[in-house]
This record gives sequence, structure tokens and C-alpha cells, in this order.
Amino acid sequence: MMWNSVSQRSQLHRRFFASCLLVSSLALSARAQDAVDEVSPAGPYERVVTMGASLTDGFANGMPIATMLDKSIGVEHRHVERVSSNAFFTMPLKIGDQQLRRTLHLEPTCVIAVDFLFWYVYGATGRHIDDLQRYPLDDEESRKRELRALSDAGPENLSRVARLLTLERGLRELEKLRVPMVIGDIPDMTGALPIMLPKHAIPSIDIQKAANERIHAWAKERKDNVLLFPLASRVLAMKQGKMEIPATKSEPAVALEMQVALGRDRLHPSKIGALVFMSELIDELRKFLPGHANVLDFDLRARIAARGLDGVWKSKAAAGAGGERVIGK
Repeated sequence: MMWNSVSQRSQLHRRFFASCLLVSSLALSARAQDAVDEVSPAGPYERVVTMGASLTDGFANGMPIATMLDKSIGVEHRHVERVSSNAFFTMPLKIGDQQLRRTLHLEPTCVIAVDFLFWYVYGATGRHIDDLQRYPLDDEESRKRELRALSDAGPENLSRVARLLTLERGLRELEKLRVPMVIGDIPDMTGALPIMLPKHAIPSIDIQKAANERIHAWAKERKDNVLLFPLASRVLAMKQGKMEIPATKSEPAVALEMQVALGRDRLHPSKIGALVFMSELIDELRKFLPGHANVLDFDLRARIAARGLDGVWKSKAAAGAGGERVIGK
């Protein structure tokens, strides 16, 4: 009986020691995997997801941000995922929620959502009110606060209240992300073709200003992992003919007229406008994540040439010297 007892204790000791080794091995393996992730050449560009509306989706120009960015990451990485939708305007609260769920499932290391918030502010006032009521918040106190704000709003400020409440829903979605992300503020799309963007769907300048103040404050509180791309000022530059193909050592900068930078609907960039926009986004990303700036490679003029769009900006340069004006493709 004594021998059996000693033998059993010995076996228990060996099993315990083996278990300790296994736990230690798993821990070391996990730390090793973390180290691999940390030194991945792609860094935050290892698993990028793009989400948002028609600008991100490449509507009207066939040039989604995901496709352009994927070709700009110069090291091995997972294919840039695209969960954006040009139907975002139909159901912003539902589609925004769906996009966040899909994005989180993809476990991104970086998210590009430049126009994600656009339709949380744009669109008919009635649609905002209907959506807020159709998709109530889970939190009872927050739900009551929304309904109270809507019921207290008078005819003169109902549009403002409804749109800003919807914007808060969009920001709530973005708060679910814990990785570097790029968002944009709200541009003024007055002047877009009414068939694409009816006048009643365009928020007033006052509402746009209030929405942008909120977005800027939200981004500032999260500046360590949120890059606020100045979409409003970039669209204004496009509309004023101030979007530029930057100068090189051998060639001067070229400003693109609105008809060149914007498509025929005056709502989405043309092909060349999309390329210049992407170049500007890449520049901002390099500043935002300087430790991985060399991962991104985007030669704007080479991209323009590859698309057969050289004639657009070269003819524009010639126009400055007395040539004919050329409308963008």
C-alpha cells in the first residue's frame, strides 16, 4: 500500500509538471504570435477594411477606395476588404449597423470610413425621424432622451434636432472600433444634380456647421486612433477649381477645374478626381501613422497615366498657356 501511494503521488507530480509546461508553452506561443503581429511589415495596414457610402464605394467612377488602397500597400497584407455601399442613403441606421458588424467580424487593424457619417446628416428630415423611431436604442434612458428631444422640437428646429440625433447614432457605431480609423466631416454638396441629391435632402449650412463641430470634437477626444480627414474643405476645393495635381521636380502643379475634378452629377469625383482624392488621403495617412509611412506607395501621375487620363491634366496645363479647356473624364 505504501508503494502504491508513493507511485500515485509521483504520477500526480508528473501530470502537474506537464500541465505547467503546457500552460507555459501556450503563453509563450501567444506572446510570440503577438510579437509577430507587432513586427509585421504592414503594421496597421495588415488587415484594412473600408466602409461608408458611395464615395468609398467608387460610385460613378468605378474606383473604390479599397481597390486603390490595396494597390498602394507595398508589402504583404490581407486584401483590403470593402463593406461600403452606394445604397447607404436608403437606410443609414440599418446599413451603418450592418457595416460595423461585418467590419468587426473581419478583425481589422485599420478602418477607412471617410464618408461613413455623410448620410447620418444628409437625407430628408422625415426619413431621419422615421429611422430613429424604427430602430430604437437598446438603452432605455437614451431612447427616452431621443424621443423627448424630438417631441420638444418645434417646426423651426425639427430638422436640426433629427439630423444631429441621427449623427450621434453614427458616432455610437464608430465607438465600437478600437483600431486606427479615418473618418471625414460633412461636406456641402449644394449644386449636385437634383435627380441625385434633391434639395430637401441637403442640410442647411447651419446644420452642417453644427454637425462638423460635433464630429471634430468627437475626433479630437480620440485623436490617438482617429484621423479626421477634412472632407468638407477638400470638396470645397474641388468645387472652386483648387484641387491640384502637385508639382514634381520637373513639372509644375496643375489646378483642376470643377468640371474636371467632379463627375457629371456634381456629387461624386471623376476618375481623375478620385485619384487626386486618394493621393491626398494617402498623404494624411502617412502623417497619421508615421511609423508605417513607407508602407504606402502612391505615384499620382503614374496612376493617372495608367488610367489613360494623362490628356486631362496635360491639356489643362496647356489651357493655362492659351490652349483649349478640356472637360474631365
